[in-house]
Amino acid sequence: MFKKLILATALAVTTFGQSFGADFTKLVPEEADFILQINVSKIISMPEVQGQITDNFNKNPDQKKTYEELKSKTGFDPLKDINSLTFFSSGTTASNSEPLAGAFIEGKYDIEKIIKVIKEDKEAAKDVTVSVIDGFNTVLPKNPSDGCGIFLDDKNLAVGSQSGVDAIKKVKMGKAKSVENKKDFSALIAKLDTKATVSGAGLLPKSLKDKMAQNPQAQVLSKINFFRFDFNNDNGIIFNLFAEVDDAKNVNEVLTQVNGYVAMLRMFTTDAPEVAEILNLLQVSNENASIKLALNVPADKVQEIKKMLEERAKKLQGPNPADVNAPREK
Repeated sequence: MFKKLILATALAVTTFGQSFGADFTKLVPEEADFILQINVSKIISMPEVQGQITDNFNKNPDQKKTYEELKSKTGFDPLKDINSLTFFSSGTTASNSEPLAGAFIEGKYDIEKIIKVIKEDKEAAKDVTVSVIDGFNTVLPKNPSDGCGIFLDDKNLAVGSQSGVDAIKKVKMGKAKSVENKKDFSALIAKLDTKATVSGAGLLPKSLKDKMAQNPQAQVLSKINFFRFDFNNDNGIIFNLFAEVDDAKNVNEVLTQVNGYVAMLRMFTTDAPEVAEILNLLQVSNENASIKLALNVPADKVQEIKKMLEERAKKLQGPNPADVNAPREK
């Protein structure tokens, strides 16, 4: 049942996507320098998603059975009870050199029922142990590299690497500061378009900037301090990427390099007109110390490109064997 619980939860997250909870900054550790969000409410409302869920269950009756069994035994409906997922990572590593990364899934959990189901599942006993650590119900895989999960309360489940989950737990317990205390990053997060389908933000760690500075191909990009982006597909496709340069006097140099990358990409797409169609709509501009890449693909153009991709896929698949073997007319 434990594996089924993970399967159904993963299904819900990958199907619906995620969005920031109202107080996500209160749980993200101060060390975080990258955050990603996907707006669940917008994705749920898409007819394509609703159809995908129905088709998926129709084609995979075992998966639907797992889903129904999960709801019955745990009182947890992953397609309705998961509200959001916040993912964070940091260029900083823990003392054991393990990447600091994690996530917390905001939802509605009957912790007692869920823990009881895991404990009673003989198959789960081979993979995990369940115990109370620091007052939190904790699920620990027997293979440490699989990470871990803890219920912070009946609304938040923290998952990720051991160091990432421990960092979230310390914030929850008041033993460590949250990202709210990191003024530069929290100010950047405040600029995010949380109504976008997808948005995110990140600071470039000094270690990464130092490596970029040593690489002739990426040296100029080491002058970028942070970035944020948003993606919308309400009506067509709109993508915006903002990069803040360390000093306004370096903007033209970075802008020239970015334009060079875009020109190179366009050159490589001569055999892929569908991609070229998109890149031709990409605009690069700057304002003060900020460089912006903007892509706006109207809905009718999206459909046109989609048809082009479908035709290309058919050609790559080759002729239908049935057509090849069919008797020809004399």
